[in-house]
Amino acid sequence: MASIRILAQPFQTACSATIERCADPCTNCAVPRSRCGKKTRYCRHEFLAVTSTRKSSTNARMLPHVCGTCTPVSGIRTMSIPVMRLTYRLWFLLLVGSLLLAFGIAKASMAFDDIYSYLIYRAVFTVSCFCAAWPVMKFCRWLWHFNLNAWRTGLIAACTAYVFGMLCSLCALLAQVAFGDDLYMRKFEWTHAFNGAYFAWFVLCAVCAAYFGLRQYQALQQERHRLFVANALAREAELRALRYQLQPHFLFNTLNAISTLVREGDSRSATRMITRLAEFLRATLEGNGAHEVTLEEEVALTRHYLEIEKVRFGTRLDIDLQIDVDALRLRVPNLLLQPLVENAIRHGIAPSTHGGKITIRAQRDHDMLCILIIDNGLGYSQHDATRLGETKVGIGLENTRARLDRLYPQRHRLEISYPEIGGCIVSIELPCDAHLPADHELPQIENA
Repeated sequence: MASIRILAQPFQTACSATIERCADPCTNCAVPRSRCGKKTRYCRHEFLAVTSTRKSSTNARMLPHVCGTCTPVSGIRTMSIPVMRLTYRLWFLLLVGSLLLAFGIAKASMAFDDIYSYLIYRAVFTVSCFCAAWPVMKFCRWLWHFNLNAWRTGLIAACTAYVFGMLCSLCALLAQVAFGDDLYMRKFEWTHAFNGAYFAWFVLCAVCAAYFGLRQYQALQQERHRLFVANALAREAELRALRYQLQPHFLFNTLNAISTLVREGDSRSATRMITRLAEFLRATLEGNGAHEVTLEEEVALTRHYLEIEKVRFGTRLDIDLQIDVDALRLRVPNLLLQPLVENAIRHGIAPSTHGGKITIRAQRDHDMLCILIIDNGLGYSQHDATRLGETKVGIGLENTRARLDRLYPQRHRLEISYPEIGGCIVSIELPCDAHLPADHELPQIENA
């Protein structure tokens, strides 16, 4: 059975297979979506890739109408959805029902004396119902597009099913009159058509119910996919906005620090800071854009940032990373630590005359990942106006809290406390999600 898959990685190269354009363009860039008939191949303008267990499958549907060029969504877990056509499902169900009905008729005919006439009637009746199912489903398809309420739709479908049921009953009676024996002709009455119409009406009503039920299921699946993609796009936009929000402020401070080092004649420190700034920007801009990364990758990104700040603050900034090796393979939200560490340096270490120390601890506690970000800079009582009064701090913390609520609803904890001796402690608990084995220790941060 064919299936469509939401890819977990962005598209890199165009598909070399023959591409046929779909009639529905992308809702964002109006570029016609492409569809590839080859197995497990990806096309450049697709957000969804077509995969099939049969090489001749061409009945794949592209949902939703969003391509990967204008809105590349990455980091989405794979999800398969059956795309067998609705008509095939209905005919399959109808064929199974007809076979069961024929078996029941053959078994019930053993109790009748005029078996010949009875079999003629039931055979023609079954074939007529099977053939009438096609126009009934066409009518239901036409009726579905009017978006009527359930009562009106059911009433119209029931009346239509009764009309076709009467036709099926009349066809069966005419066949029985034409080919039946004399014994049946002496008992024949045209009112028998109404008796047979009830059974045909019941069968065709079941066909209508199956059609509308499958169409409703299909609509719910499509709505579910639209919601899934909308959430994915929202997360992608949220992650991009977070990067755009952090990088200008960070670049401003870093460039000012480099300018100061150049004016002071410390070319060695300026060169080291430029090199580490390039490494940090490369790590952030050339990332895969995933919403979740391993803790090892997140700590490595934070380490690049801390190395830059280490050059900037010199001996005023001490850094202590206490990361368990077993925790490095666990997954965390992308850009989780860097905003919190930047907040600690900006509002805890930088205003302090003597500087301070930042400690990052991470360990696994059963099925939870516990992360602590501790600084011994100015605390709440000493620097409450700077800590809590500025808008950017509140927005940063609220963005982090909102991201955790979205990614781990009711499965995480984020607390911020200010000890009496000063400083700030940010405590985060996330559900564990094993990813890759970590077989090496984290590199140490070099001194300025």
